[in-house]
Amino acid sequence: MLTNYSDEDIYSLTKKIKKGNTDAFGELVETYEKFVYGTVLFEVKEKNEAKALTEDVFVTAYKEMSSFTRDTSFGKWLYGIIQSAVHDFLKKKYPASENDPTFTLAEDGTVVKKKKEAIRVESSSGVVKLINMLDDGEREALIYRDVMGLTYLEIADITGVAVGLAKTRVTQGREKVKTALEKYLSARSASPSS
Repeated sequence: MLTNYSDEDIYSLTKKIKKGNTDAFGELVETYEKFVYGTVLFEVKEKNEAKALTEDVFVTAYKEMSSFTRDTSFGKWLYGIIQSAVHDFLKKKYPASENDPTFTLAEDGTVVKKKKEAIRVESSSGVVKLINMLDDGEREALIYRDVMGLTYLEIADITGVAVGLAKTRVTQGREKVKTALEKYLSARSASPSS
């Protein structure tokens, strides 16, 4: 479970933070810290960088708290800050990829081949590469469900979609990763060993 707080509890905390209550902000950080760190770590892969970026996300959230309204969920609002921070971080870390005509930097920070095959250049994990090849919605839903253990309701809340669509994205994402992995293992076992 992402948080035991209701939407009303979170909104109450944000109102206190807007008035300068640092204890309320500490409570909010404690509530969302694992979520932010887990999301950032999956994107940047390196623990120290993820810790630093997690701190940056909360500093930005504190500074921009006045822009949070009840028009959106707090999780979705915070997720926007996370994605922006990760994107900026990866843009600085891999500036050459922007100038390479073979690759472009996607909105979510992944380095994307022209054939739409999203890959993480620094990743050595085949499964992570397969997950990164999913479209944005499926990849996010799969990470939140299978990597971070969030409920479908929490995924729907963060990504701003209906619960049914969140479930569909997870199911489709799992199926695509499974199929791609089976093809890879089949081709690998069929090729002669060198």
